[in-house]
Formats: sequence, C-alpha cells, structure tokens
Amino acid sequence: MARRWHVMAHLCRKHGLRRGVELGGREGRFTKHILLHVPDSHMTGVDSWCALPTRDEPGAETYERWPMARYRAEALALAGHFPGRCRMLEMTTDDAALVVPASSVDFVFV
Repeated sequence: MARRWHVMAHLCRKHGLRRGVELGGREGRFTKHILLHVPDSHMTGVDSWCALPTRDEPGAETYERWPMARYRAEALALAGHFPGRCRMLEMTTDDAALVVPASSVDFVFV
C-alpha cells in the first residue's frame, strides 16, 4: 500500500515540484522522504513542538502526551543532514504563513 509520502514524491517528480513546506511535521518523516526521493528538492518543516491548549472543537488534540522534545530533536537533526535543502521552523502554522512567502514554494503538505 502506498503511503502519502510515496504518492507526494511521485507527484513531485512527475510535475517538477521541488520546494515544499510540511505543516505539523513532528519528527520530519514526510520531509525526509521527499528529500531522499525527489532530486534537488528543498523542504521547510513547521511545527511548534509543544502541547496545545484544550479547545472546544470536535476531535481537537492537545498533544500533551506526545514526546515533543524528542520530535523536535529529530527534526533539527534531519535538517542538519540536508544543509541548504532543509530547514525547520519552530512556530505555529499561522506564524509560518507570515514568514514563508507563498510564491517561494511549489506545494504545502498538511
């Protein structure tokens, strides 16, 4: 069974998409797959790596039991393995929308 990152890597190669942003990247598995399987790709990972306040929304997750410090360390280490091709932004997706110009990316993965 094809995983979402396999499908996206195929679409990136097929359509020449090279610059992407992953929102809510955790440890960066999707980002890593794209960097390994799409030649000349550049990825920006975005995550706040922190628990969120309780919200009155159906299915809202707080992530308070998730190992965010470990995810953050893994994501930052991943960026170090791909200098010049990968960066990690420790911020909310709303804040990232103000920092990453839409015209600078080919796709956004949520």
